[in-house]
Amino acid sequence: MHDLNSRARRPVPAASTGAAGDRPPSALQRLARWCGGLFAKGEPATYSAPTIPFAPSSLLPGESYLSLKSGSLSESPKRAWLLEALSERMLRHHPSASWRKLFIEPGGHDRIAFEEGQGILLCAHVQDRNVAGSASIQSEFAFIATTHRAEVDPCPSGDLLMCFDDPARALGAALDLHQLVGGARLQVGLAAGERAVALISAEGASLRVSLGAAVDCATRVSRMAPAGTVRMEPAVFEMLQDRIRDIPRCVVSTEYDATGIEAVSLVMAPKASEALSTFAGLGSA
Repeated sequence: MHDLNSRARRPVPAASTGAAGDRPPSALQRLARWCGGLFAKGEPATYSAPTIPFAPSSLLPGESYLSLKSGSLSESPKRAWLLEALSERMLRHHPSASWRKLFIEPGGHDRIAFEEGQGILLCAHVQDRNVAGSASIQSEFAFIATTHRAEVDPCPSGDLLMCFDDPARALGAALDLHQLVGGARLQVGLAAGERAVALISAEGASLRVSLGAAVDCATRVSRMAPAGTVRMEPAVFEMLQDRIRDIPRCVVSTEYDATGIEAVSLVMAPKASEALSTFAGLGSA
């Protein structure tokens, strides 16, 4: 009778410590080798993992990828930040094909230059989103910009972004927006300060896009403005307070914080309308 215990036993291999054995490498090991040996133990890496020489913390994940692909890492941090802000604004207002030519394809950044500037920024938001992009609203925006000699931004942070050299023209445009844009209720904000202007040459056209702290401030002030009012930062009010006193049917509301004046709002009297005029005869004989 054959003794089962007398059969030669095959030696059991010891647990692997990282050295190559008879078994093929696992998927994890193959991935580790492909990544440069980051996870493989005991195997010398054939090449080191790629490193990023400059990764601004302000970049979003998608913009970090964009910076790597477009070569902006070799440029100054300030220019990289401006390119990031410009990329986000242009992607909202222009076709993706035009955006790719500037920010993805080789040589696209060569068509973008930046210059420093200052001005009074006006940002406006139309409360009714159904009419914000209508042809009539855009036509009235263009008329107001031409009348007050404003520089209209082609990539506004709101529904409208204009820049002025003269604060009086900025105030006139803000008041006209409430008077001329028929039926639409707007939130209008004014801010003053430095801005960076992106000069773009693309597809036979030259664009000027405003970026920087003054644009961000005008956008923030306008979003906090109640519909039908003009809200401005203190620096703008100081420039315009003499003119504001002469505005008829206007209530000036001042907001304070721990440091002083936070913002000033102009509350305009509502325009006469048929709905209001129907009550004019009540109580008359």
